[in-house]
Amino acid sequence: MDINKIFETLDQIYAGKESYKAEGYLKECLEEAKTERDAGAQMIICNELGGYYRALGRCEEAIPLFQLAVDCIHALNMTGSENHATTLINYATTYAVWGKPEKSMELFQEAYDMLAALGIGTDFRMATLHNNMSILCQDMGDFDNALDHLNKALGILSQLYDAEMEVAITYTNIAQVHLAAGNMEDAKEAALESIRVFRENDGYGDVHYSAALEIFGQICLAEGDKAEALKYFEEARDLIARDYGIDNPTYEAICQSIERCDGC
Repeated sequence: MDINKIFETLDQIYAGKESYKAEGYLKECLEEAKTERDAGAQMIICNELGGYYRALGRCEEAIPLFQLAVDCIHALNMTGSENHATTLINYATTYAVWGKPEKSMELFQEAYDMLAALGIGTDFRMATLHNNMSILCQDMGDFDNALDHLNKALGILSQLYDAEMEVAITYTNIAQVHLAAGNMEDAKEAALESIRVFRENDGYGDVHYSAALEIFGQICLAEGDKAEALKYFEEARDLIARDYGIDNPTYEAICQSIERCDGC
């Protein structure tokens, strides 16, 4: 299969604001890769489709895709490779979102050990690893270690070329941890920095931009400024609908946040 052509088509789907077509297209491609017994293509498509499902909160559907990707990696004799570590990070992130921290941390640690053995400590994957391990720490109420992982990720990303969107995402995550810890000023500062980086680097089309707007809305709401919160929630809602449609938990959650602003 021509993987480049697959991603060209996906880019066209997203550029045309028709992301609802991505699932069907990727499922068709996966079936074709299975028919052709193309393990390499299956690995790549499973990672892409699994990530799509994770973003929609459909983790139970994503898990078997990542397991299939790992099986393909073993079949290709790529065990312990960079691709293996990257897939494990995606796999672990899905377990984290699904609320299964023990399994998630196990996979994150396996990925970390692989990257360390390969001598890779300062690239996107290690930054992603720190970002996602911070989620687990936050879920367990360990805000100090959550922030430590995020700051390590930020340190890596700040040294990388063309990493502006990842920097913005990391600031969003930092804001979320500070908000959970009750550090409102730090949360606001990080959220505004995330929004600034997105806006100054043409990040409006990035699917993560809505999360930055949503977290700043949550900060405004926590401070009692419902009118300001509503502005950011409504913009985030429109972007979520654009990127993922309206039939998913993420869209439902932002609508619930908007309802909390009633009476403003």
